[in-house]
Amino acid sequence: MDSRTAAGKSTGIPCPDCSLAIAARGRKRLNLQEMPDRMASTGRLGTNSNRSPARDGSQTGREGLSLKDRLKESGVLLFATGRRQRYVRHVLRTMKIRFRRDLPVHHSALRDQLDDFMHEARRNQQKLRRFQSFELRLIGTRSLFELIKAIIYPDYAVFHWDAVTLLLVDPDYEIRRILEDEGVRIDDHPTVMFARSWSELDALYPYTLFPVLGPYRATKHARLFLPTRPRPASVALLPLVRYGKLIGSLNIGSFHADRFVKGVLTDFFEHFAAVVAICLENATNTHRLKRQGLTDTLTGVNNRRFFDQRLDEEMAAARRRRRPLTGMLFDIDYFKQVNDTYGHQVGDQVLSQVAGLIRAQLRGSDVLARYGGEEFSALLAQTDNETAVEVAERVRKSVAGHTFTLAEGGSFKVTISIGLVTYMPLTSDRHQPRGDLLVAMADRSLYEAKGGGRNRVVSAGTVNLAEQQLW
Repeated sequence: MDSRTAAGKSTGIPCPDCSLAIAARGRKRLNLQEMPDRMASTGRLGTNSNRSPARDGSQTGREGLSLKDRLKESGVLLFATGRRQRYVRHVLRTMKIRFRRDLPVHHSALRDQLDDFMHEARRNQQKLRRFQSFELRLIGTRSLFELIKAIIYPDYAVFHWDAVTLLLVDPDYEIRRILEDEGVRIDDHPTVMFARSWSELDALYPYTLFPVLGPYRATKHARLFLPTRPRPASVALLPLVRYGKLIGSLNIGSFHADRFVKGVLTDFFEHFAAVVAICLENATNTHRLKRQGLTDTLTGVNNRRFFDQRLDEEMAAARRRRRPLTGMLFDIDYFKQVNDTYGHQVGDQVLSQVAGLIRAQLRGSDVLARYGGEEFSALLAQTDNETAVEVAERVRKSVAGHTFTLAEGGSFKVTISIGLVTYMPLTSDRHQPRGDLLVAMADRSLYEAKGGGRNRVVSAGTVNLAEQQLW
């Protein structure tokens, strides 16, 4: 094997014709001082006879050449440069082969990654469409109860929510009264809960009014989910906010711990919570507008028209539930003298304040109305006669102990007379009892109270109005 073949095998690169250069490359360091002599011995280095003449026509000896010129003349440096170029081309060719070999692998990885992104985008698009469809359904509801029912009873096949509850701030019993006006029994829907003050929701959203997602914690979330059902593993709490004020909380639970994770789907839930809050506010405002035509503008309580409507509804509900219903009539004693002595403006203030004193002693679910003039009427559902008499006595004492102050100085007091009767339906009742009979019996008791000296409570006891139909 000649030197070219040996060098080619050792370097893996096609070797040039110069065996000296190949042998030199095999060494760690090339001794340039020995190069000319070696090249001369091999016949590679030119002699004086082979050199071209000088510019002045004289022949210059070999000794006058520098080492670099000698190497240039022999073509060693040119050869070295050519070898380097071939080596670079070999490396580039190797990289190109590897790139072509690995390119399908990279393409496949990128394609898989793109498919994952597209799959996630389609899932998000489907979720968005479901939310939008649900939001349109909420917007299209026609009553507050229909809205609440759509919220707390969503289609499980669509959302896969294992538990949904709604907590609403209702300090004045307004929302519950609206639901009762719509004929709803709140006890039949335990997933709808009410808070008396906004402070009860502070523990749920102490630092932010944005959705809170994470694991279920009994110390913090036990009140939000029914104890009769399995506890969720993860929860999503959506604050319902209007004008920067918290009006409630929509609480969603899942039995899977990884369903609701912090930072996931918060944009969807934030938008959804805003829509729910707006729908609740609109439904409440719509009912308020309806009630304006059924409210006494002077005292702020219901008017006679509203009382008559509710009277028939409460009578039917009492008969259906077999629960007692008490009717009351209130009359301010010697009210005409108040108007004659202090003027009608003072009389209006007395009516307004007396209405407030009566309302303070009643439950939020009780119906209070201005029946006419200085008379007020009330309906106390699920209240027996003994309890009703106690409530009436509290009202009487509250009014008698209140001092009415005049703007120009001075003060005075008034008293009130109260008549009441309790209707207790029987199982054997076949006829719908008439509400006007209940009012008539309460009015008779009121007449007795006023005839007995005023500032007193008179009760007709508990009656079955079906037996009074022959009056």
